[in-house]
Amino acid sequence: MVAAAIGAFASAPPAGAAFAPCADTPTFLCETVPVPLDRSGAVPGTVNLAARIVPARATPVLGTVLFLAGGPGQAATPSLPLLAADFGAVLPNFNLLTFDQRGTGRSGPLRCPAFDSPRRESQTEAAARCGTQLGAARSFYRTTDSVDDIEAVRAAVGGPPLAVFAVSYGGRVAGEYARRYPAAVSRLLLDSPTTPSGTDPLDLQRVGTLPRLLRSICARRSCPFTKSAFRDLSRLAKRLRKRPLQGRAFDSRGRARRVGLTLADLYGLTISSDLAASLRAQLPSAYRSAVGGDPDPLLRLLVSPGFSAGAAQEEKVEELNFVTNTATLCAESPFPWSPASAPDTGRDQLLNQRVNALGVRAFRPFGPGVAIGVGTVTPACLRWPPVAPPAPSTAPGPPVPTLVLSGLEDFRTPIESARTVAAGYPNAQLLPIPYAGHSVVGTDPSGCAAFAGFTFLAGGTPFAACPALPRLIPVAPRAPLSLRRLKPLGPRGVRGRTIRAATRTIDDALAQVSDGSGPVRAGGLRGGRLAFSARARTITLTGYQYLPGVRVSGKLKVTAGPRVSGRLRVSGGGTVPAVIRVSANGRVRARFGRRARRSLAAAAVRVEPFRLVRVPRALAIDP
Repeated sequence: MVAAAIGAFASAPPAGAAFAPCADTPTFLCETVPVPLDRSGAVPGTVNLAARIVPARATPVLGTVLFLAGGPGQAATPSLPLLAADFGAVLPNFNLLTFDQRGTGRSGPLRCPAFDSPRRESQTEAAARCGTQLGAARSFYRTTDSVDDIEAVRAAVGGPPLAVFAVSYGGRVAGEYARRYPAAVSRLLLDSPTTPSGTDPLDLQRVGTLPRLLRSICARRSCPFTKSAFRDLSRLAKRLRKRPLQGRAFDSRGRARRVGLTLADLYGLTISSDLAASLRAQLPSAYRSAVGGDPDPLLRLLVSPGFSAGAAQEEKVEELNFVTNTATLCAESPFPWSPASAPDTGRDQLLNQRVNALGVRAFRPFGPGVAIGVGTVTPACLRWPPVAPPAPSTAPGPPVPTLVLSGLEDFRTPIESARTVAAGYPNAQLLPIPYAGHSVVGTDPSGCAAFAGFTFLAGGTPFAACPALPRLIPVAPRAPLSLRRLKPLGPRGVRGRTIRAATRTIDDALAQVSDGSGPVRAGGLRGGRLAFSARARTITLTGYQYLPGVRVSGKLKVTAGPRVSGRLRVSGGGTVPAVIRVSANGRVRARFGRRARRSLAAAAVRVEPFRLVRVPRALAIDP
C-alpha cells in the first residue's frame, strides 16, 4: 500500500522539485529546497532546506498536513518516524509534510567554534564570540525567514493548502505564516504554542505560574503530606540560598554517588518537569521530604530517568541547535534593549532597571538571578552583536479553524499564554489538557490531546473538554524512613508491613520507568538498581531499596491494561524475609518461610503509573 501511495504522489510531480525515496527511509520522500539566506539579496548565501513527505496510505488523498517543530532550533525530521506511525494509523488519507527549519538538522545547521571551545568563559562571553563568528548571517534566522521558507517548501510540493500542526515555538511560526499567507492554510493545530510577542526574557510567566501549577499537581487531595507544595518549595529555596543540599543518590548500577543540589539545580529540576509526568508527580513529596530533613528523594530526581531523559532531549544537538536557538531569540525576544543596539551601550543597566522596577517578589521564590540565568537565553544575548529586528506583525489571525491545545501543568507555555494565543484567532477553540505538561500530543498520558488533535486535522470537531479522568501517574507519597512508619497491608504487624513495603517498592519502580519508551536503568531511592526492557516489558529489580535497608529483588512483567505481575524476594530493614507474588488481577500473595498468606487489600498494588502506549514526543524546547 505504501508503494502504491508513493506512486500516486509521484504521478503528479510537484512544481519545481523532484521528491524521491529517502536513502535512509525509502517509504518517505525526500527533497532539498534551496532558499536565499537573505531574501533582500544584501547578504549572499543559500540555505538548503531538507524536506520530507510521508505519502498518504490510502486513497483518495484528502490533503496535506505540515508538521512544524519547536525550539527555536529544533529539527523536525528526527521526530518523523514515530510521528508517521501514529499519523498513518489515524489519518491514512493525508500526506504528512515536514522540513528542518533553517539552521537545524539537515538544513544548514549553525555551528559556532566559540561554544565548542575549551576556554573557561561565561555563557555571555561565549555567545558574544559566537555572534561575531556567524557574521552578518546571524540576522536571518528569525521567524519571518522561516515563514518564507514554509511558502518555498509548499511551492515545491505543488502549492496545496496546508493543515498545519505546530508545537511550541512552531506555533508562533505557524501563526505568522497564516497571517501572511492566509489562503495557504486550511486549519491550524497549535500544541503548547508560544505567544506572538516572543519568549519572556525574564521568565516571569513561568515563575508566576508555579503556585497554580503545584496546586494542580496536588489537586483532589493528592498531597496529604503537605498543606502547600509551593510553601515547601519556598522554604527549600530559602535554605539553598545559604548552602547547597548535600547527600547521596544511587546511579543506574546501584552505586552511591555524592550529589549536591543548588538553588539553580532546584529551579532547573522544577521547570523541566513539564516534559516528564513521572518527575512532576514526584516533586511535591520530594520537596516535603527535603524540608523535613530527608534529601534523598530530591537528590535522586537529579539522576532519575525522567529528568535525565528530558535534559538529554533538550540538549540533543541532532534535534535542538543551540546556536540557532540563540540567534533567533536574541533577535526576537522583547528585551529591555533593541537588538539593533551595540552590546556596549548599556544593556546591563537596562536589564537591571527593569528587574529593580519589578522587585524581587516578582521572581519568588528563586530570585531574578536564578530565574533569568537558568530559565532564559538573556545571559547569552547581553553581548550578542547587533541584528536587525523583524518588523512586528500587526495582521489579525485569519478566520481558519484553529485548535489550541494546552497542558494545565505546562511550565514553559502555560494556559495563560495559550489563552492569549487563542484570542488572536477569530475561529479558535482552546482545549485545556488536565495533568499534561508541554507538547501535549506527545506527552498527555490520557491520549485526549492526540485524539482531539488528529480528529481536528481530519476535519472533525474536537471535544469541548477532555473527560475528567483520574491522574494516570499518581502523585508519589512521602517516602518513609523506616518500616515502622508503614501501615500493615493484610496481616497485622511486621508481616503486613513487609507486604506494604513490597507494594510501595513496586509503585516506586513503576514511577521511575513510566516516562521511558526505551530501555531504562535507574538506582533505587535508598540503594540497589532496576532495569526496564521495553521490548520484553519486564522490570528487573536487584537489591532495590525504597525503604532504608529493605531489599527487593526479582522480576515484574508489565502487560496490557497496563497490569503488572511477578515474583519478588524481600529481606532486610526489619522485614520478615518473604517471597511476594503479584498477579495481573492485582492480588498479592506473600510466603513467609513455608506459610503463605493472601493480602486482604490486594488492590493496593497500583499499576496506573505505567503506560505501555507509546506516543511520539514531538518535543519542543524553549529556554
